[in-house]
Amino acid sequence: MVSKWSRGCLLGAFVMLIVCFATIGLLVYSRETVMPTRHVVIDILIVFMVVITFLGVRIVFKIPRIEVLPEGIVVSFMNDIKKIGWNDISDVNYKPKKPAGVPANFTFAGWYDNELCAGTAYDFSGKT
Repeated sequence: MVSKWSRGCLLGAFVMLIVCFATIGLLVYSRETVMPTRHVVIDILIVFMVVITFLGVRIVFKIPRIEVLPEGIVVSFMNDIKKIGWNDISDVNYKPKKPAGVPANFTFAGWYDNELCAGTAYDFSGKT
């Protein structure tokens, strides 16, 4: 359930985004009509409004920032940071169960890099 306060904040954020998009459109349109010496100022304003709009969209739609690092994954939104570490799977021996409907005399021969299963099966030992 969304409270009235959060609905009001969300509505205000949407209005802010609409104003930002309208301002960017106006700046792009007016850039062609001003003197060439003013183009730099208009370009700076356009970049500023694009950055403000990007940050506003991230806040309104709660888009997290995701970083994939050698140590693991870091997911952050505003001040909420979650770190997920990688697990070493090099010493795990997993043998899946035979699916229903597979004949009893069928033996899984491994993973191959081609549809004909030609050559040698891929060796996962020592991989992480």
